[in-house]
Amino acid sequence: MYAAADGSRLRFPFLDSESNEPVRPETPGSRLPLSWDDEADGAIRITNPTPA
Repeated sequence: MYAAADGSRLRFPFLDSESNEPVRPETPGSRLPLSWDDEADGAIRITNPTPA
């Protein structure tokens, strides 16, 4: 579960510990991906991808 500054809450499925494949929220609306953080061992990261 992630709570944003605007009050929205995102519910993510569990991350696969064997894969670095990001997951998307199960809740409708935001499509921010959740993935394992490559820089901090055991940490997770939510990113806001910008269109190219």
